[in-house]
Amino acid sequence: MKRLKIVHFHGLSPSDLRSYEKQETHANMRNRITAVRLVMEGKLRKEVAEICNLHRQSVSEYVRRFNEGHGSFT
Repeated sequence: MKRLKIVHFHGLSPSDLRSYEKQETHANMRNRITAVRLVMEGKLRKEVAEICNLHRQSVSEYVRRFNEGHGSFT
């Protein structure tokens, strides 16, 4: 199974993303941040999808957008 990779960190670490998760009031955005953080921490797309109750394709899309800078959560 191909592992998703974060290729552009935008100066953010997993602990930074965890802080954003705690501050985020919208559940959907919090879920996206969590998904990206888990991938950043090395989880497989399937694991992230199960943890966040998302479709695997959604996880891939969130990571793709994060890598492109469309949601660096800053």
